[in-house]
Amino acid sequence: MDTTFIYALCEPDTGEVRYIGKSDSPRKRFRDHLLDDTQTHKTHWIQSILSRGLKPKLKIIDEVNAQEWPAIEAAYIQFFEESGARLVNSSPGGEHVVHTKEVCAKISASKIGWSPSQAQRDTQSASMTGRTLAPEYVFHARECRIQKDDEKYQKMLSLRKEGKTIQEIADFFGMLHGSVTGFLERRNRLALDTYMKTFLAQPISQMRMLECRNSGNRFSYILDRKENFQCEMIVWGANLTIPAHRHPNVYGRAYHISGDMTFILGNTEDETNELISRAKIWKGKFYEGRVIDIGPGNWHGGKTGETGASFFSFQAWTPKAKPTAAGMDWEGPKLPVAHFTKICG
Repeated sequence: MDTTFIYALCEPDTGEVRYIGKSDSPRKRFRDHLLDDTQTHKTHWIQSILSRGLKPKLKIIDEVNAQEWPAIEAAYIQFFEESGARLVNSSPGGEHVVHTKEVCAKISASKIGWSPSQAQRDTQSASMTGRTLAPEYVFHARECRIQKDDEKYQKMLSLRKEGKTIQEIADFFGMLHGSVTGFLERRNRLALDTYMKTFLAQPISQMRMLECRNSGNRFSYILDRKENFQCEMIVWGANLTIPAHRHPNVYGRAYHISGDMTFILGNTEDETNELISRAKIWKGKFYEGRVIDIGPGNWHGGKTGETGASFFSFQAWTPKAKPTAAGMDWEGPKLPVAHFTKICG
């Protein structure tokens, strides 16, 4: 039987699981992670650890049938997220398959470090070999899950608008605090992705400037706004260092338009500024087609090159906040009044 491995990357200090992956050769994959310089939440997390002279811990969670890994990887990701883990995975894993109740039951009963006996492995492999789900079943299961999640998501948004806290919402649904947070982040990501794709598909001639702000070295243009979603085009001047800051009420997606820059995400304000100080400027071509997710409260900043840089900021504002501009929902170094002044719209 051909097998592959499900592994975890953990915090070196606490052992907290932060990433779940699959690989035929986990140790080689681990080395690749350490050398990865793409702009993702995962790589920024790894780089922040490396900057402290440490490395993430690699832990082999399971050895599974090579034909069945997608469902098992996705189930592990779901299990750890619902357990409150702060995963930096950018997708649900497993190529977004619907996994069986048997797999879910196995993951729910599992713990890091636990390993089934060889006899249990052989029995499970024999029972699953050659087993597939009918396409119509997969489609129906996905449709039911989407509808159920939509209803839950809308109810959570309604409760947030009523002023309910995350813990109160968790109590209402009988969920963990971390599970509610993870669910809302995933749904916000999905809704914002749909909004972004719809906006980018429209002709440029249909775009309209609703508001604009100019603080000298930063221009901001609100191009679209629908309920709690909006698109803001941000233009930074040349040779700037954008200090670490965060937007407590905005879940954002940065979509590069032009110019050379570097974009940094960190765990704290000091750590982010340290990473920014040591970062090099990336040519614009390295950002082509890439989207950088920025969660509410995520510290981030960066640098621009000789020509400056511009990008779309697609935003989903929290239910309790009225959409204005990212610069208006700012936590970080004190900025000049001009940064917050609307000059048109």
